[in-house]
Amino acid sequence: MKKILAALAVVMAMTACTRVTDGEAGVRISYGGEYDQKELTTGYHQTMVGDVIKFPIRDLTVSVTDLKPLSSEKSALADLDVNIVYSINPASVSELYTRKARSFHAIDNGQVLLMHEYIKTLVNSAANKAIAKHKSLEVNDQRAQIETDIKDFIIERLKDEKLDTSVNISAVQIKNMLPNQDILKSATDLVRSENDLKIKNNEIKIAMAEAERQKALSANAGQSIAYMQAQAQLTIAEAVKLGKVQTIIIPSNMNSLMIAK
Repeated sequence: MKKILAALAVVMAMTACTRVTDGEAGVRISYGGEYDQKELTTGYHQTMVGDVIKFPIRDLTVSVTDLKPLSSEKSALADLDVNIVYSINPASVSELYTRKARSFHAIDNGQVLLMHEYIKTLVNSAANKAIAKHKSLEVNDQRAQIETDIKDFIIERLKDEKLDTSVNISAVQIKNMLPNQDILKSATDLVRSENDLKIKNNEIKIAMAEAERQKALSANAGQSIAYMQAQAQLTIAEAVKLGKVQTIIIPSNMNSLMIAK
């Protein structure tokens, strides 16, 4: 009987426990509803009296989509989507949960994501500040720099709020970034017109070169004909000299009386 009671006691103790896993931190709530300021680490923690809230603290992601920050020309981007990966210092969990506004946090599938909404607001401000440094058509070429600027701005704001030891920003990734479509179209039209102009200028140069060639041929036509006639007469004369021609050759400048003109 004692063994059965002991086993039951163990079962009751196990079922009245909450397990805090690696990557989590816990905060105990007393029976009276007070929060313990000492965080609970990995392991089993009794909940026979009071309760335990668990918080994920590693590799938390904030996804901010459909942002439309202004570029340096005051033109709004068509779209900007950014992911932020951050973590929470385990020693700061209780303080963040109990002393910061609940609106700073988010709830996902029953879990409290500490500082999730607060960081989302920082991303909006950081994106506006980072994009404002660049022209619309240059933003994609400056993607890595913009990511760095967004991260630096968020870290700077966390320092200002004395939260830099509680929240760590580990990565910023731009998932999508599209310039204003009107600006893209204008740029495409400009490139097309410049290419058309180059083609037309090249056609003009070709036409001018052909005209010069024709002019040169016309100017040298008389000389060319005289030269060819002389070459032909020389060839015939050589043939006659060698006895290869039995025909009487009459120069073109002789008349019927054989008198040179």
